[in-house]
Amino acid sequence: MSVLRGAIVAVVVVGVSSWGTRPTAVAAGDDSKASGQAATFQAAFEKVAPAVVRIMDSSRYCSGVIVSDDGLVVAHRGPVEKKNEASVLFPDGKKHKAKVLVRDPETQLAVLQLQPEEKDRTALGGPSSKPSWPAAPLGSSASLRVGVWVATVAYPYGADVKNRSEATLSADILAGRTRLGGKSTYKDEVLLTDAAMNAGSEGGALITADGRVVGILLGPERHEAIKIAVNAAVPVEAVPALLKRARENPDPPVAEEAAARRTYGFLGVVWSQADPKAIIGELVPEGPAEKAGLQVGDAIVKADDKTIQTFEELIEFLKDTRPGQKVRLTIQRQGAEGETKKEIEVTLGEYPKEE
Repeated sequence: MSVLRGAIVAVVVVGVSSWGTRPTAVAAGDDSKASGQAATFQAAFEKVAPAVVRIMDSSRYCSGVIVSDDGLVVAHRGPVEKKNEASVLFPDGKKHKAKVLVRDPETQLAVLQLQPEEKDRTALGGPSSKPSWPAAPLGSSASLRVGVWVATVAYPYGADVKNRSEATLSADILAGRTRLGGKSTYKDEVLLTDAAMNAGSEGGALITADGRVVGILLGPERHEAIKIAVNAAVPVEAVPALLKRARENPDPPVAEEAAARRTYGFLGVVWSQADPKAIIGELVPEGPAEKAGLQVGDAIVKADDKTIQTFEELIEFLKDTRPGQKVRLTIQRQGAEGETKKEIEVTLGEYPKEE
């Protein structure tokens, strides 16, 4: 088996097994310092974590990394694809607004500009000066070899609805480099890692043991050759061009859809982006889906009489609904005795108001 094929298999077996672990001792993650001595990611995490933030929307969310002290944030473009502004949750629990400058279809990344409120300017540098934001140190992925230790720093699974105020850390090896192929729009090589990622990790940081960002997480991405998800990150070398574009030639504002007012029914599920099917990655606590008995991992295959194959098709179905309406969902559930099919009736609610 080639190194690459072996790396991909390792990602699948190890990378999806857990998240949020904090190893007390792991092998050194920097080739220049590889001496066989144990090293921890504690200092690396403390160096990067203040710059890792949550990009929030009423129904979608991702992670982001502050990459410049003037407040430019690189994040996954999903939640801001049709937005001109987003809410950003900081590790200390504070929220700031951010203006969307770039939505890049190739890298699947976005660039946002933080907008401090007047009351925050003193703490961030004073009313007469430009605010200074906590930027993560950027490294280089070019010299990293397969097998060195890296870690993901992100906000996976539920960090928005639970207002989690600290990112999670998961450390493991750099498993390889490959092109994803298929429907992926990013045609250059991505970094593969065994370090865990989940829905919501997208836009977070891939770091080395010395606390430098070497990649921006795409999250679990479907690999065309093996038809399963691998944990992938865009190399940090793609970031400077995006920042240059944000500063010099930002994208024009988008016409935000009338649907963004969210007058249709609220189901309260978040897509598991590790799979193109409509598989539930998370349930909004006390939301309609949770109250009706849906579970994380359920695959929604039918809504009333409409066949559902992707999460986008589920969203399109919901756009024709109203709060209070009852819908009949057919789900496939994996249990101890194998896969079962169930019909569950859900009473849709109203979308939560964005803060």
